[in-house]
Formats: sequence, C-alpha cells, structure tokens
Amino acid sequence: MEANFYAQEVLIGTVTLRIIDASMGVIGGTLIPTNAYSPFRSIFQESEGKYTEQLVSLHLNLQLSNGCFVYPIGGFSIVDLPEFPNEITSDILGVYQHIMADYFEGQGNPDFLEEPWESISVTQKILLENNWLRK
Repeated sequence: MEANFYAQEVLIGTVTLRIIDASMGVIGGTLIPTNAYSPFRSIFQESEGKYTEQLVSLHLNLQLSNGCFVYPIGGFSIVDLPEFPNEITSDILGVYQHIMADYFEGQGNPDFLEEPWESISVTQKILLENNWLRK
C-alpha cells in the first residue's frame, strides 16, 4: 500500500509499504524523498535508524493512501546512510494487528472511511492531537 511520510506538516516522501514481520507488526519499504526531505536528512542520518528525541521532535506521521494514519507503538525508523544516499528505508514498528489484517493481509475492507465520514489532512490531525494533549 502506498503511504505519505510527513515530518511535522511537511511531506518528506512516499513509500510503498509491505509487511516486514507480521508477528511483530512491522511494515516498511523504500522511502522516495520529496524535495522537502533535504532539511531533515541530517537528523535521519544522525539517528542511524534509532528512534531518538530528534525524531520525536519531527512529529512524524504516516498516512496510507486510503486516508488512515498509522500510529506505531514502537515508532518509526528511517535509515538514511551517507554511504548509500539512494537507499533510504523506513520501518514502522508495532503496527496494530487490525491495521495489518485490514490493509496489508487483505482480511478486511481496505477502505478506511465510509460516507458520510471523510479523511483529514496531516495539519488537521496535528491540530486535533495538540488540542487533545492540552486537556
């Protein structure tokens, strides 16, 4: 499934996701960066694939092509090694099993929302989260 990767509200790349380890809820793929990725590259390279405080500060979000935002229990891993500048990989760790079943194993409805509901943008998602956290 196709997905958009965001840092804060900035689209930094797209990824075609596949199951890496179903039992652990890991999905991932190769990140195809947008032009907006460049300012964030050093953060990803310095993190060396680990979920660091710098990555947390980026407020990373992953939105599937059907509009669903994926909230991984284990976080995001983006590996961007200077030695391999054209091979940026992303792993999403600890994806809920119902997301794995519905959207990656074909056991459920791949559509995220039904009428009259509609998906939200990453900007709306962050605003809702910030409002919720203030309560």
